[in-house]
Amino acid sequence: LGLCILLYSLCSAQKPKLYLGTELQKISEIQYNKIEKESHLLLSYQTDSLEVFVKMKQEITGVLSKKNLKNVRLGYEISTSKKLDALQTIVVQYCPGEDPCNSSGNSSFVEKKYRSSKKQINKTPHHTAYFVYKNTTGLSQSKKGVDWYLDHNQTIENLFFPLHFNCGSFVIIKPNGAYYSYKSEYSNNLLFRVL
Repeated sequence: LGLCILLYSLCSAQKPKLYLGTELQKISEIQYNKIEKESHLLLSYQTDSLEVFVKMKQEITGVLSKKNLKNVRLGYEISTSKKLDALQTIVVQYCPGEDPCNSSGNSSFVEKKYRSSKKQINKTPHHTAYFVYKNTTGLSQSKKGVDWYLDHNQTIENLFFPLHFNCGSFVIIKPNGAYYSYKSEYSNNLLFRVL
């Protein structure tokens, strides 16, 4: 009987919970529950000893420091072997790796989406398309029609997409460092509207 009680108490014991906000800062459960759901992504992760709940803004605007802007532009030039004009806006489409979104579905639709966005971006004066991946898993549906480049020094990941956001994300970076980032699944219509 004592063993049954011990097993029951171990199985029913709840794991500690950690709540994080947009900047991955620790917040209380009350603060977490007050954040509106409509403009935030709801993410959760579990480890053997902890449950983590994250509410992160899906759309973020800001301005990069001169150092971070230089690192992004340098990463582009090293990855692509192309020189950036000082007036060019970089439009990054980011693949975080394999997830349920990019490992199934209609591969011709995905290929067409990226080819179409590349064509539209490159037709826009002073804009360049930059397709970046974290690792090659999950890229199989996206490879045709565009060149993908490894995230140099994980710059894009660290600055804009520190967590895995399903279906890819994008960020538009102006020459002065002003940026607009969108996390998780997006359409070309959204990308072009922001562009």
